[in-house]
Amino acid sequence: MNPPAPAPAPAAPPVPRLTHLALHVADLGKSVDFYTRVAGMRLVHERIDATTGVAVAWVTTCAADAPLAFAIVLIADAGNALGYGAPQAPIGPLSHLGFGLNSRAGVDAIAARAQAAGVLQQAAGYVNEVVGYICMLRDPDGHTVEFSHGQDFEHNSNVG
Repeated sequence: MNPPAPAPAPAAPPVPRLTHLALHVADLGKSVDFYTRVAGMRLVHERIDATTGVAVAWVTTCAADAPLAFAIVLIADAGNALGYGAPQAPIGPLSHLGFGLNSRAGVDAIAARAQAAGVLQQAAGYVNEVVGYICMLRDPDGHTVEFSHGQDFEHNSNVG
């Protein structure tokens, strides 16, 4: 008699992929302007929901010819149609949205646009070998947004 076949190995759990971050905003126009004009992102979706009247816009750092991998979903619910009340308290001062750039000049350019728009929270400068060269901005709802160069997420892991 043959021994019973071993039980199949359990399937590995699926690895989730971060696709978006939704922010409840007070003024959709101001937020879209900040994320496109100051932060250099691209508007890829905009609508007013026919059922609720809630205005929504998606902004991304993805190139126009690339698949949409991640978006910030800006949601303006001025009439509280969704029942969540006023926008959440701002993300910050230490908690923040972080974006990487391929050069210090890129960080400097965003810092200059932010300075001109009156939203620069921390001037561009080098912090250390892990944090790199950064600047910090404040979006129209008070959220802290960081732009950096030198945060090497591909090679900076220090855990197995």
